[in-house]
Amino acid sequence: MNKIYAIYLSIFLLFSGELLAQWKFAGPDNIGSKTRAIVVDPHNPNRVIAGSVGGGLWVSEDQGSSWAQVATYFSEKCNPNVTCISIRGDKMYVGTGETGLVTTYKNAGSLEYDMTTDSSGYYLGYIGNPGNGVYVGNYNTATGQWEFNANSNVNGTTTAPFGTNTMEYSGPFISVHKILTLANGRTYIATHKGLYYSDDADLTTVDTVAVQLDTTIVYKNVFPFVPTFVKGRYMDLEVGPNGKVMTCITVNDQAGSRGAGWMAREVGVEPGTNRPVFAAADSLILQNIDGSYQKSKLSFVRTELAVSRNDNNVMYVAGMNNLGEVYGVWRYLGEQPVERQLNGQTINSLVPVYKTYAPQGSTGFTPLALKEKNYHSFVLEVMPTGDENIILAGNAWYNYSQSNGWISTAQASNPNSTKFVPNTVYTVAFHPTNDSIFYIGTDKQIVRTLDGGQTFSQKSKGYEASTCASVASMNVSYNADTSIHYTSVQDSLINSSVNEVFAGTSTNGVQVNGFYYMDDPNVYSQTNYLAHQGFGRATANNYSDIQVSYLYPYAAIAQHSDHGLIRSQNYGESWETFYGFPAGFPDTVKLGGITASSTDSVYIDRLKRTSAGSGLADAATSFGFYVPNQAKWVLDEVIPDNVLAQGDSVLQSLKNYTFFCSGKYLWQVEHPLGDVSGPAPTWTRLTNTLVSVPNGFTAIAVSGDTTHNVYVGTSNGSLWRIKRAHDRKGINAKTTDANTTTIAIHSKPNIALNKGRSISAIAINPNNPKQAVITYGGYGKRESISKDKLIFITNDITSNSPIFTPIGASLPEKMPIYCAQFVSDPNNNNNVVLMIGTEKGLYVANDISTPQNINFVQQLPEVANVPVTDIFVRKYRANMTNVLKKKFYLEKDNTVFVATNGKGIYYTAAYAAPRLVNPPVSPTLPNAVDVRVYPNPTTQKQFSVSVDLPENADIEVRLISVDGKEMFHTAPISLNAGEEKITFPTDRLAVGIYYVNVSIKGATINENKSYKLMIAK
Repeated sequence: MNKIYAIYLSIFLLFSGELLAQWKFAGPDNIGSKTRAIVVDPHNPNRVIAGSVGGGLWVSEDQGSSWAQVATYFSEKCNPNVTCISIRGDKMYVGTGETGLVTTYKNAGSLEYDMTTDSSGYYLGYIGNPGNGVYVGNYNTATGQWEFNANSNVNGTTTAPFGTNTMEYSGPFISVHKILTLANGRTYIATHKGLYYSDDADLTTVDTVAVQLDTTIVYKNVFPFVPTFVKGRYMDLEVGPNGKVMTCITVNDQAGSRGAGWMAREVGVEPGTNRPVFAAADSLILQNIDGSYQKSKLSFVRTELAVSRNDNNVMYVAGMNNLGEVYGVWRYLGEQPVERQLNGQTINSLVPVYKTYAPQGSTGFTPLALKEKNYHSFVLEVMPTGDENIILAGNAWYNYSQSNGWISTAQASNPNSTKFVPNTVYTVAFHPTNDSIFYIGTDKQIVRTLDGGQTFSQKSKGYEASTCASVASMNVSYNADTSIHYTSVQDSLINSSVNEVFAGTSTNGVQVNGFYYMDDPNVYSQTNYLAHQGFGRATANNYSDIQVSYLYPYAAIAQHSDHGLIRSQNYGESWETFYGFPAGFPDTVKLGGITASSTDSVYIDRLKRTSAGSGLADAATSFGFYVPNQAKWVLDEVIPDNVLAQGDSVLQSLKNYTFFCSGKYLWQVEHPLGDVSGPAPTWTRLTNTLVSVPNGFTAIAVSGDTTHNVYVGTSNGSLWRIKRAHDRKGINAKTTDANTTTIAIHSKPNIALNKGRSISAIAINPNNPKQAVITYGGYGKRESISKDKLIFITNDITSNSPIFTPIGASLPEKMPIYCAQFVSDPNNNNNVVLMIGTEKGLYVANDISTPQNINFVQQLPEVANVPVTDIFVRKYRANMTNVLKKKFYLEKDNTVFVATNGKGIYYTAAYAAPRLVNPPVSPTLPNAVDVRVYPNPTTQKQFSVSVDLPENADIEVRLISVDGKEMFHTAPISLNAGEEKITFPTDRLAVGIYYVNVSIKGATINENKSYKLMIAK
């Protein structure tokens, strides 16, 4: 008789030896990330190359069906923030750096970059994913592979005389938007601070392009303002009409108070030099129906170009308005003589003329919807199958033709549909010889179409470029009473244990994976199974800080997209809001039983988006950038060792809280995870105003002991302590806030903390609540920044004037720190180590007894060039003794997980506590029928349900997606006693996790069970 094919197994990995060898990859490698660059290799049309922000450079040798790292690019630790790729002959040019690093402005409403530094030498306006210029790869004709080496970006983009070294964070090549390579050997490079060119294949020398006003065009009011093109943000480059290079610019005026989208075209070279000269115009000369001409009255924020692959004289331009949506699309008509009046004289000039081709569209036409997105997702392309057909995409996918108008030929809401193209769209790459094939780079997946855009399929297998902002994990072992039958999905989704990993991602919502440990051949028989492909979406909220509960071991809390909180009480299967504003309440919500007038400040306030922005976080969000892991809340559960084994009744009598930073205040939520039969969550505001615009909360931590001291850090370096937060009874606008303390900032030896800089993390020693570490982010000048100014330790955080000691001497220079965590080692006399996540990987200090001697050693070479954004210690594992009644006891765990911005999640059991008992065994239930769902995961086009029946019975099978949608439901099928098998196709199902519900009814059988199925294809 076949045994139940247990999907979830318990894990207890006791490691010893050097920590470096003990980390394992947890995934995901089936999801993808922000893919801003895709090219089809002209040497081999089956080869597709993709670039991810955070994930680096990837290659597929089978037209996108599976992916792998470009080995030499990763082995040389090239910059992982790939934004654009261009190939010419045997040279590949890879541009790096996410644009928009400067997210605050020098003047309100200005596009002038703020290069101000504070007293510590940090640039005030920098966040993001900086690049290292342009990397140049070489095609090896002998091996047929692309190769990079350690000198790949030692060229004019890192040593150019017109800008400081790229690593100063003030040069133009920390953010490359597009590269255009011409047949004549010239290369153009569009950056966030100017347009550049090189006539050398290896980019040995790079120089600026001269951009000037187009004097052939005279406007009614001359020029609306005089722009400074050298500081412009260059976004697009195309070879346009008559072989001239066209570019799109977002520029500001000389006073830095106004900006607009311009276009420029190549018009020649400077006399006596080879420097190309471009002429720019801020708008379009339009041809009217009667043949007359007029200047467009539209004011573009940004423009985008599209040129036909068949004829570069067929060119379109689209304009974006200040709300982040498209105005319409215009077609180039050529350079035509336009009659105009100048000083009383009639003058004819040849100027580029355009005509409305595709109007904006009807109400609800929102292909870009960039208000809460970013300006990279503005895609305009000419379909290779016809110069009259265009693609416009960003937040949604539209096709346009003169006969049919705008048609939404893809959808972003149903991953199981063949019409699914996830948002946000960043790039499209066409096959060089087959017009029906093209590839789409999105926030979430790489998508391919084989029929010219009629149907789409996701192609991200093996693509590990997942940008994870946070990580958490739950471990719940089951040993159910033998009298209990599983009656629902949440009661039967695991046969032996839940061992789930949650990833809060920057573009893919909250992902969950219960398969991460099954690549261990001692645990799982299919050694070729890629366990890290078990991730599927739990909720769509991006940039989520995810945390799990131990007092309610089936529960999790995640950050909502509008800065609120949502919770799950069934292992992440479904989510609910448990307080006001995520459900659609006004911006301020009265909660917690507080009586106040509408003008009182006791309302829960959330950050409000304004077009001008209101500080670092607001300005960043308006352009689609987030500081990694800026924690705004923390789940506080203090569990004494002596009650771990006493069970749920004792454990859940302990108090638990969520401390939540709103726009200005700190709030306490008591009972955030109680069942519906228990007490409802109670909200209490604990403080008066702690932070005001333009600053915001950036870090929070709780002491971890019965004092429940809460510590809050802000973007201007303020550090607050709220004493005994669990004893607070609330506050109103007239209450003196006596228990809230500004911690005086001191240091030793005589080096000031970074007052004015953003605090990126606060960590409290679990064995000593008086010891704390404070870390900082940001970028600075080489001559003024010190690595000692990024991380500090104090041995008395509870005092009013703690002494902080810098401990970063062993760290590399100028490296922002994103997270920190103390980890107690139960296998080494509870020695405490300190882990920090930096822009360049994970560092660990094994001895923190003497601050002056703390030495950080880099771990995890796989992520040595990738930001580590979160560190999570899974403190306990739960042993469930009764499934339906949720009876359980706890024991110590201490598995450590780290999340990265581009390489997914890693974990180690090097610090795990020894198990007190053997892992519970899945029970054999009375009248149980052996059921097997296989292959699981299935990489084939089908899966089977096998049952071994002791008697004749009827069986029904339902397949349910993780979001609860029923994919199919069979009618009752009559089976004879013995072993029977039913096979189901998966051709039209998307990769991901599903539930297979099997209901069996016979004379003495009444079974209803669900099994998790992974479709990997």
